[in-house]
Amino acid sequence: MEDILFETHQGLKSAKKAASHEIDGFMDSVYFKEEVLKKYEGDVNYQIGDNGTVQFGYEWGTFRGCYRVADGIICVNLGDLGEGFPDEELKHWKLYNVHPDDVNITSYYTDFRDTINRLVHFMEISNTQVKTKIKLYYPEATHFNTDSFDDNLFDLKHADHHLRFLKKVINESTSAEELEMKIVTLNCLVIDSINTKLLSKLLDRLDGNLKYASSALTLISVKPDGLNNKTSHHYDSFIYPLRSLELLKRFLLVDDFHKQYYGQEVMTIHDFNSSRDEFHENIRMNFDDLYNWEVNEEDFPNRKYFEHKIADISEKTSYLKLLNKFRNKTAAHGHSPKNIQKMNKDLGLEETNHNYYELFKELLYRVCLDIEKIPFEISYSILIREYYNEWFNDALNNLTNKKEYGVHFEEMLSLLEYIPELFDEFEQQLIEIANHKITDDDFICHFGTFIGKISSQIKDSAQDYIDYLILKYKIDPISMWHDCFNIIEYSNKLNDDFMEKIYPLLKDSIISINSNEAYFSQSVVELIIEKDSSKINVDEIKHILIDNKIYFDQLQIS
Repeated sequence: MEDILFETHQGLKSAKKAASHEIDGFMDSVYFKEEVLKKYEGDVNYQIGDNGTVQFGYEWGTFRGCYRVADGIICVNLGDLGEGFPDEELKHWKLYNVHPDDVNITSYYTDFRDTINRLVHFMEISNTQVKTKIKLYYPEATHFNTDSFDDNLFDLKHADHHLRFLKKVINESTSAEELEMKIVTLNCLVIDSINTKLLSKLLDRLDGNLKYASSALTLISVKPDGLNNKTSHHYDSFIYPLRSLELLKRFLLVDDFHKQYYGQEVMTIHDFNSSRDEFHENIRMNFDDLYNWEVNEEDFPNRKYFEHKIADISEKTSYLKLLNKFRNKTAAHGHSPKNIQKMNKDLGLEETNHNYYELFKELLYRVCLDIEKIPFEISYSILIREYYNEWFNDALNNLTNKKEYGVHFEEMLSLLEYIPELFDEFEQQLIEIANHKITDDDFICHFGTFIGKISSQIKDSAQDYIDYLILKYKIDPISMWHDCFNIIEYSNKLNDDFMEKIYPLLKDSIISINSNEAYFSQSVVELIIEKDSSKINVDEIKHILIDNKIYFDQLQIS
């Protein structure tokens, strides 16, 4: 068996011997040009990880100890290399071995594949937002989700195929044709996946004209009467709804108008349903006005709103449009150096730039930024009280039946941010759960944090939960003092029971050998003095702190 040696910081070493511990250096770093992966990229039998791992089923591969450290460079632990690959594959990897001195490693490296994953993540968040939007504001549309039709904003059923191609090696030697294929595939993943069928149906529920551009509406309005069937069909072939990105932009505009119409209003389902006919009429009237403005420049009351929001949406989706525009030109005219020059210019690069890796990475980054904005555009406006009650009650039930307390408390906090009154309604139920979980240290810690965070809303009432915070003090005093700081800060008046119970603990903590505990407890003392110095014995605190480090000037009282 041939012994294959690889360049390491300690010189040439055998991967097989390092794997079997015949020599030292199992964890020695070995560097490779990422072109080593091209052999596997076109074969679905190989799994290629974002970090540079390669696996041939469960037979062989780099199952661990592999990561990207710089543009075009993969690092593998020497022992993992020898342990994972058969000899024939080691010979292949040897061809791409790079001396460590030739690798420029930065403290933090982000690969373009991370951007692709982030892009998909925000597309999935957008899908969730739209699903919830439909449930909340389009209750009659819930039947949309069938075997032949779904309610996702982006159709990601075929995403894996596109992602495998997008994540293939791209570098300075990449050709213009390869770049164009990457961009076309990116367009397929993002723009072509927009669920136009869903958006059209949602807009139809409000007004069928909403899914058309002004030019199409003009053709509809001037269509002559009395055309024969053949001529009528030919005429209608020039009338088509907005497509993909433009339809999405129209939906975002309509959705924002929806938010502006209702505002952050708390409504019951009955009140919301009762208001919908009026809203539908209002939106039809305003978009008719918009059409007349675009065609005839007839002014209307909400013109400035529409001009501003249309410009805002266009700016937030400008790189999605750039991506789609490049794809359309490529499809119509084939490879064109002028298209690439224009793309360079639009991305702020030199028009003569031929480093297509840099161009693709920059375009991908900008497209990802546009996609990240979409979930924030599709936010919820009307606050349907019954839904929020249901969600809060579900979170409480999860506290009872499940262990991920932090997740459920955070969910409750997010709901209370919109409807603070929920706390009063469910407070007694929450107290009962807390009493039932009184011996569960994990629950008590998260509950204390929850009270600390919600103190900005419930003010002085947060002090009533001091007994639970004292339990938390025995588990995590540092975090408990952080909670107390919030409670004191947001209270208008410190009550005697609260102060009597925390004062003995404060005296112990301010001289704790744990510097963090001392720091946070002394910050609480400072805040109490600032709020109401009569609630604390300053002389006693001063005496305790003699010969101890004092973190705050206000405690240095002469």
